[in-house]
Amino acid sequence: MRGPEDAKRFPGFCDFGTRRRLRHLDPAQQRELGAATWHGGHAADWVKKSSSSHTARDGVMFETHWVENVRTGQHVEFKTKFPGGD
Repeated sequence: MRGPEDAKRFPGFCDFGTRRRLRHLDPAQQRELGAATWHGGHAADWVKKSSSSHTARDGVMFETHWVENVRTGQHVEFKTKFPGGD
């Protein structure tokens, strides 16, 4: 949590000043809180990154996306996307 305003917007999520989770948040709420809340540091330290597009042997194109801490180099929240797919 970044402060009291988040405690009001996400009631029951955590004790203010701690990272102890009290209930599960839906994905939209998780994105709104950001990587700094889940992995530490400051929000300005975290940036979204992606690989270039690759083609697998079977012809399927894919990209890897992640969030990176620019101070520590830590990579988190990996996902694979399939450009042009449904």
